[in-house]
Amino acid sequence: MVKKFLQSFSPIRMKWIWRWIFLGSLVGVVSGFGAILFNFLLQIGTQFFMKDLVALILARELQELSLLGIPLSRWMILWIPALGGLLSGVLVFHFAPEAEGHGTDAMIESFHRKKGMVRKRVPIIKTIASAITIGSGGSAGKEGPIAQIGSGFASFIGSLLKMDDRERRILLLAGAAGGIGAIFKAPLGAALFATEVLYRRPEFEFEGIIPSILSSIVAYTVFTLYYGWGTIFHIPRLSPVIAPSELLIYGVFGIFCAAIGFLYIHFFYGIRDRFFNRLPFSKLFKPALGGLMLGGLAFFLPQVLGGGYDWIQSAIDGNLTLWMMLVLVFAKIFATSFTISSGGSGGVFAPSLFIGPCWVVSMDDFVLPYSLICY
Repeated sequence: MVKKFLQSFSPIRMKWIWRWIFLGSLVGVVSGFGAILFNFLLQIGTQFFMKDLVALILARELQELSLLGIPLSRWMILWIPALGGLLSGVLVFHFAPEAEGHGTDAMIESFHRKKGMVRKRVPIIKTIASAITIGSGGSAGKEGPIAQIGSGFASFIGSLLKMDDRERRILLLAGAAGGIGAIFKAPLGAALFATEVLYRRPEFEFEGIIPSILSSIVAYTVFTLYYGWGTIFHIPRLSPVIAPSELLIYGVFGIFCAAIGFLYIHFFYGIRDRFFNRLPFSKLFKPALGGLMLGGLAFFLPQVLGGGYDWIQSAIDGNLTLWMMLVLVFAKIFATSFTISSGGSGGVFAPSLFIGPCWVVSMDDFVLPYSLICY
């Protein structure tokens, strides 16, 4: 047995190990910088569409005026997401139709059907289009786009190094894991996600696990060196003791969230297949229609705009009422479906976290949070 163990460290085997350590780390560095650039463009897009554009059109004194008792600046919500959808739609469907939607499906298709190949322009178009969509208030997240962006850069590196199809597909997964691990600040979870999301059944692409872990850790390190350490959400201190009666409550909420997740998925793809895909005009303009529908909803519930991380934190902190969260659960399903099912560029993971809200229930002398993810 000792002899077999020593033989496993043959020069050829060690050369393969060191090669993938280098490649995984290289992809992690590229994905980390890609995540920094993407997050920077998101901030610029949000600043422009939500603040600078309003200030450019409405002078400060006009912003305080009201129409039907509502400030004029609030009326801008009706059409700004439509403008972002129009710009994103023209950009995506004219230059890189693969960048449509949430990005994860395109990454999976590249892995299974395109030998790990991604056109060079796709990550660039996806970066800009997603920054426009989310920055203009589109109800979408950044995890799906960064998965496609990271995998696109990794595919380019694989083609540059003239890797075969099998190795390029592994590198594709490492790029997706690196992007998600960086921007969501969860390297291990990102590596497992990238290797597991490829299949409907509970299976893993085991050859990609180690490169994906290396890539996500390196990308996370690069990203946090620029944006700072820490987690996405701040979780308050909780009592380490869990009463047996609480487990029943968690189980009930789990069943409820599973039902909501089922509804979310079927409505998301249903409105895409039965409404947006059947509209008799060009795909270039469908994201604008989705943005207009989102604007109409956001006019009454502005909380549905964007990924919703701030509102998730508010729910965790207990600053949202139960009835408001119940309304937002279903409103966010509509908002996300309007944005992405119409062809907008953005992810579904962050809205999924929003849909599974953090419910806070006061119990005697402490607050018991229920943070459950539907999807």
